[in-house]
Amino acid sequence: MIDHGIVESNTLPEPIVVDEYSVWEATDIEEFQVEVETGEETVPVVHYRYQLKQYTKDDYILSTIKHNQTTSDLAIAELVEMMLGGV
Repeated sequence: MIDHGIVESNTLPEPIVVDEYSVWEATDIEEFQVEVETGEETVPVVHYRYQLKQYTKDDYILSTIKHNQTTSDLAIAELVEMMLGGV
């Protein structure tokens, strides 16, 4: 995984983009405005700021499986706790 950090763009990113070699994940997408001078006036223009990570396809599949397994394990543990009267 390559963490490209926080990037800015004038185009709204897709949360997940798959190309021939990589899976690109954009998270924490925020909209903000910048002032752009167009001749005699200043105009607000919408830009986007987000966290960008690049995975190999294999790494993305493995991290998704691990995340899903952890989420499932936590949900099962909460269900068992509720059934046993712990909540």
